[in-house]
Amino acid sequence: AFEHCVKFVETLRGSQHPLVYAGPNAYDTKEYPGFVHMALAALVSAGHVDGIISYTSNCLLGMAGVPDANLCKIWDPRKNAVDREAVGRAVGMLQQCDLCLILGTNLTETPLEIFEAMQNVGKRGGPIVVCTPEESYLDTASRYKFDLRPLE
Repeated sequence: AFEHCVKFVETLRGSQHPLVYAGPNAYDTKEYPGFVHMALAALVSAGHVDGIISYTSNCLLGMAGVPDANLCKIWDPRKNAVDREAVGRAVGMLQQCDLCLILGTNLTETPLEIFEAMQNVGKRGGPIVVCTPEESYLDTASRYKFDLRPLE
């Protein structure tokens, strides 16, 4: 597994427009920014990740320091539904990215347009990296699959 981590870091460093898709199980805390929120904010701040598409409705990534310009929240808690405008923005972000890192989701509740845009990243030759302890719909298309759980 260590060799895969080293190769993933090299792949991330070689990427021009990496993007993170974070599902509801990507984070180590739910009430306050935790290690994962802070790490993602640091990756964005350092320019290693262009943006984050988040399926969660909280503001913890923002509290951790991810600027709104780099964050696309696709769940609207006021409507208790997917925000269709945000889905369109997420698809646009995925069309520009050359590496898609998927955290904490098996993608079962991912809007179809976003799922198809993720698949297209792989079809364009961009690596798809899946980090979730369960099987996901993009495991077979992923270059790397890490069965990682959030820190407790």
